[in-house]
Amino acid sequence: MLYFKLALSLMIFAFMFAIASPVSAVDTPAMSAPAVKVVDHPKFGKILTDSKGMTLYQYKDDKNGVSACTDQCATNWPAFTVTSGKPVAGSDVVGNLGVITRTDKTQQVTYNGVPLYYFAKDTKPGDVNGQGIKDKWFVVSPVAK
Repeated sequence: MLYFKLALSLMIFAFMFAIASPVSAVDTPAMSAPAVKVVDHPKFGKILTDSKGMTLYQYKDDKNGVSACTDQCATNWPAFTVTSGKPVAGSDVVGNLGVITRTDKTQQVTYNGVPLYYFAKDTKPGDVNGQGIKDKWFVVSPVAK
């Protein structure tokens, strides 16, 4: 009887360990939220956002995939960055995501080679307060080049 209880306890422990074990690295990408996705904005149609729905912008003064937004500009327009690895695209993102290394050595996400930014005055998902500022800042269309 003692052996039966011990065997039963070990089986329960093994079962509980299997349930509590972390998901394997192979399964992780399918379960993680995209870093960039397309949302349908009521005013601008389809635009790019981060995984939380915060609007992403492009800067007209950026050239050849290099960010021209530094210092005070970068305070008002924080770069959309990743800490490691490649950015992840939602299934509806048709362009190419990449990264560039900024002068401060952070890794800024790009879309079809265009550096992506947030606007500091956007406080909630769906805000587009940076659209058209100084005729240089624009929400990013999923078909942006």
